[in-house]
Amino acid sequence: MKQNYQLDKAKMAFKSQRFDECLTSYEEALNNEFSEEGWMGLSIAKLHLISENQTPKDILYSLNKTLELYPKSSKELTLDLLKNTKYLIHKFVDLIAQLDVQIAKENRNKKFALVAAAGTMLMSANSKSTLWSRRFNLATGAGLGYSMKKWADEEDTKVVRNGVYYTIKDLIYVVSTYVETNNIKLDEVNTFLEEGDQKLLEAKE
Repeated sequence: MKQNYQLDKAKMAFKSQRFDECLTSYEEALNNEFSEEGWMGLSIAKLHLISENQTPKDILYSLNKTLELYPKSSKELTLDLLKNTKYLIHKFVDLIAQLDVQIAKENRNKKFALVAAAGTMLMSANSKSTLWSRRFNLATGAGLGYSMKKWADEEDTKVVRNGVYYTIKDLIYVVSTYVETNNIKLDEVNTFLEEGDQKLLEAKE
């Protein structure tokens, strides 16, 4: 009963994009009792935390453990992984496009500051005087819509842009390593990897 409560709690948190809470609830459910739903949910929750506190190694461990315990879940897990990874890649590619606009604006402001011989005030206001997330939020008039804790204290927008690009690479690496390790043969995987390479080209500087 307690496990069902934690699984329900995890699913509600996932729908609300509260992924830290989602991960904790899946972990508590699995501490009470292992289940296919719990391990699959844990793996996907970790995937959504790749821009926060989860590494490709963390995600792959959960994915591989799920198939070790529940080999019949292979197709369902793989399709769920592809669906969620596509969503994240789309999100991050869109974020890179917005960051590029912000970087271009900051560069223009720097040039204007030099020409106007008023560089001290303008450059301090537009380069490294505030966190990138604050500048980005003010510039776009909207939040990111997704947590980016890995770069929460970063001041250089370009560094964040590069970090997001490598996060996309990490997502594709997770999928390719997972399918290779578990010898998964699905047409959807080939399509995903082809589209993933195209998205990387779009996001490259």
